[in-house]
Amino acid sequence: MKELDFDVLREKISAQVGDPTFTDGETKKPELNQQFFARFAAAVYKPIFEKIEGAFYLYVPETGLWVRQDEPAMIDRISLLMMRYADETSDSFINRKRNVGTIKSILRFMQADACCGRENAFAHKGEPFIHCGNGVITFPIQDDGRRKPVLMPFDPKYMSRNRTECNFREDAVCPEFLNRLIKPAMSEDDLNHFQQYVGQCLLGVNHSQTILLMVGTAGGGKSTAVNIIEKLVHRQNCTELRLEQMGSRFETQRLLGKTLLTAKDVRSDFLSTKYAFKLKALTGKDTMTIERKGSNEASDICGEYNVIITANNTLCVVLDGDAEAWKRRLILIEYNNPPPKEKIADFDDYLLEREGDGILTWAAEGAMLLLENDGKIVKSDAQKKKVNNLLHESDPVAAYLSSHLDLADRDATVTSEEILKAFHAYCKEQGWTLPPRKDVQARIPDYIFHYYGISKRTDIKRAGTNRRGYQGLRFK
Repeated sequence: MKELDFDVLREKISAQVGDPTFTDGETKKPELNQQFFARFAAAVYKPIFEKIEGAFYLYVPETGLWVRQDEPAMIDRISLLMMRYADETSDSFINRKRNVGTIKSILRFMQADACCGRENAFAHKGEPFIHCGNGVITFPIQDDGRRKPVLMPFDPKYMSRNRTECNFREDAVCPEFLNRLIKPAMSEDDLNHFQQYVGQCLLGVNHSQTILLMVGTAGGGKSTAVNIIEKLVHRQNCTELRLEQMGSRFETQRLLGKTLLTAKDVRSDFLSTKYAFKLKALTGKDTMTIERKGSNEASDICGEYNVIITANNTLCVVLDGDAEAWKRRLILIEYNNPPPKEKIADFDDYLLEREGDGILTWAAEGAMLLLENDGKIVKSDAQKKKVNNLLHESDPVAAYLSSHLDLADRDATVTSEEILKAFHAYCKEQGWTLPPRKDVQARIPDYIFHYYGISKRTDIKRAGTNRRGYQGLRFK
């Protein structure tokens, strides 16, 4: 604990809340002014009480991090401070009041807004940065309009509680990471999108409001790549994305203090489950209400989490009439190449040990590109096409009916059976799995009414007989 001028602090705080001790008017016994010691501890330790989490944080100069403190740690700190105050002032009465009950009351005073209490204290504000092992990487705009990664010293002003343990060195490289793990698995176009997303994960905020899907070859390196991203971001800043639990009261509490949510090797229906729509709020900077166990209070947080999902099979997305929102959100990295023949145990640790600083420098370049595009990952035409195909395959009936039929005069007709046959041929041409016939038959009337405003009839003439179908509609 640094040297303190007890007289100056006592005079200043006493003017605010009264002297450290006072005499009870009835019993004439001395009493401890708990509010005084709450303000005194705040002046010495400069903690923050994050009201949403119900937790104290202290700044650690050696790491540049604001670190969460549990209640026993805070009780111990206050007790030691009271002991030192008693020694400095030769006041043995204060030493006698160093019990858990009294100190808990002092901590309650410290939670007040007028003392240490703050809400959303660690919300990302101001210029973006990456907190790393040897400083804070900022991205100032240069004279030419470009951004440049610049390493700055630790400072409490960054309000950072998440960092990577790798060090930033401008000359660091990662040839094995790129040439043995990443480039053999994905196209150059995918690599560009991937680099920017990894950079965004290190920034700790989902500026682009996107979700990274890594889909394809089993054993192709997806899990190794995600493990590296998690360890680069630092595992304590990550947690599992549990969509099936997102409807429960306290699931969002798990996300407090995290910046990256991952779901690995998920089933093909992962994005078509009941709470898949919650992903749009988690990544789209929507306000979300959280509840904490043991508390009747609810608080609001901002959904700005980075999300990475991996799967071996094509994912089916529940569109629910919001295909455009999913189109904006998704970035799809396809692993179509055969898995590598040479397998290295714990390849993620191997690469981080040898090239961790280089991977960080590579990711910082991705963050720089992202920020130069105002926080957007600009999607290539190839990327847009892949996402469109994914969404079309997720709802092939809607994809087909919206693009292969057209309004026509009243003489034009198509039967339900003709639409069904043409749809099946379309799915085979695209290489898509055919949905069950009954499901398709049930959905066609609603979709046709939605897209064209035409209802199904039972009097469409074919070979002299009435068939089910649609009047005023034709194939393109």
